[in-house]
Amino acid sequence: ICRMDCHSWYPDHYISRLYEKFLEIQKYDPSVANIGFAVETQARRDSLFSNAVAITLSSKTGMGNSTFRTASWTGKPIKVDTVPFGFFSRKKLMEIGLFDANLPKNQDDELNRRIINSGGSIYMIGPEKIIYFPVDKPTKIAKMFYNYGLYKPISLQKSGNKPSLRHLIPSIFVIVCVLLLIAAPMFLLGIMLFYMLVIIIYNDVKKHRIAQLLAI
Repeated sequence: ICRMDCHSWYPDHYISRLYEKFLEIQKYDPSVANIGFAVETQARRDSLFSNAVAITLSSKTGMGNSTFRTASWTGKPIKVDTVPFGFFSRKKLMEIGLFDANLPKNQDDELNRRIINSGGSIYMIGPEKIIYFPVDKPTKIAKMFYNYGLYKPISLQKSGNKPSLRHLIPSIFVIVCVLLLIAAPMFLLGIMLFYMLVIIIYNDVKKHRIAQLLAI
């Protein structure tokens, strides 16, 4: 069973290549249940924001340890926890169930976790790549990642998995930013009070010095 999403260009003979590779991997790993190519993210148009989005979605800084987005082809299939879109074993899907239609987002992630939890394997193959063109407007990017963040905990709960560090980093970043915003006024107030204290001490010392000179 092959899933193909929009906003992407697929390599020539995409489905036949997946089928051949699936049979090839199955010879040494009968548990293989899903395979897919890596993704090369390209800007939808030649603009600063669009290029920035493409670079971010292709970097470990932006996407963490998402192998199919950031890893290089090593010459042999790599066992991973998820691949884009997917080429699935029909037998495995009949065993564990299809995509969860109650999840508007992260259905593929939840299904891949069920595959692994049931003893199945997922492989990223190459050297071909899927060319992916992400949305390139700030509002659409914000909406996309908001939905991913909203439904990620639900998909993790359904599959019985715990979040990894890369899932927690955005939340940690937001919390730190909020704390800094709260602390910033207090920090500025502290600087102002310190400055006023220095001025008061300086004036007291100056007056005391003048008084000493007048006494002489």
